[in-house]
Amino acid sequence: GAMTPLQALNLLAEWQQRASGALGVGNTLGVVPGGVVASPTFDAVVVGAGPAGSTAAIVLARGGARVALVDKATFSRDKACGDLVGPRALALLVSLGLSPPASRQVGEMVVVGPTGRRVLLPARAGRTYPDHGVALTRVRFDAWLRQQALALGSDWFGSAAVDSAVWDPRRFRFVLTCTA
Repeated sequence: GAMTPLQALNLLAEWQQRASGALGVGNTLGVVPGGVVASPTFDAVVVGAGPAGSTAAIVLARGGARVALVDKATFSRDKACGDLVGPRALALLVSLGLSPPASRQVGEMVVVGPTGRRVLLPARAGRTYPDHGVALTRVRFDAWLRQQALALGSDWFGSAAVDSAVWDPRRFRFVLTCTA
């Protein structure tokens, strides 16, 4: 499933422990088109570059981790869901010092179901989030958020599937296969 912001912050706390020497675990990653090879060591391998994965990569990279961001898809891709970034997601982005690309603000809206039934979705500010979301296509949002992770130093492995993750006495070894 998707990683929650709390899980991402817990990963950051774990990385900070590793960086301080409290934990001595690294990850290795091997990938080439059509096969696998020995490769660099990463502190974190984030599988999935959607909003949760890219956010985790941002948090980890800001904490000093060397991050491999892996996704089986080629970017950018469209998804059936997700053309609205909601108020709580906006608040999370602001807390990370990020401001999404220019887009239209969306407040209260009426949703019409397949039977014609209408439901009002109010937009009220909470204590920690605004009274609106933004309309932003998933293609643009995913690409922008992934680019933020890459700008912070994450290494990109697109069109790559994780075949295995094996624990040896000191680290995980991830084996990827390029699908493109």
